Amino acid sequence: MVTADHERVTRLLEERADWLVACAYLLTKDREHARDLAQDAMVQAWRARERVDAADAPDRYLLRIMLNLYRSELRRSRLRLVPLVEDREDVHESRISAGGLHDIEAAIRQLSPRQRAVIVLRYWADYDDVEIADVLGCRRATVRSLAARGLAVIRQRVGDDR
Repeated sequence: MVTADHERVTRLLEERADWLVACAYLLTKDREHARDLAQDAMVQAWRARERVDAADAPDRYLLRIMLNLYRSELRRSRLRLVPLVEDREDVHESRISAGGLHDIEAAIRQLSPRQRAVIVLRYWADYDDVEIADVLGCRRATVRSLAARGLAVIRQRVGDDR
């Protein structure tokens, strides 16, 4: 039996799938990982469809699910990930390149997962501090602090003028 919450959540997932994949890509910088992360988030959202439907901001609830999955992945994989020699050379090459976009991407990769999430939510998703705090489950002051520290890393990497 299809209920109204089924239909609303189905519509939400259909409408926001590309947006969620884009957010995931900005966090992971890997297309396949982004698709997997977004898909896992949508599966969890579907399983919790009554809570998603009852949320004041279903978009933010969906994004929170994805960010929680992302942080869980990072915690699990932190000890197992060892960068390949080629990966380290790529980072070195991007540091010395004059290409602004590559420098910004390299700077964003240096951010902590929470700093990266704040920067993506603020400047790509256009969320304000209250919305970001809601998604991340933290205080507004924490959001401002994470944003300031993240922007400082980016500015140090690419310069204040870009």
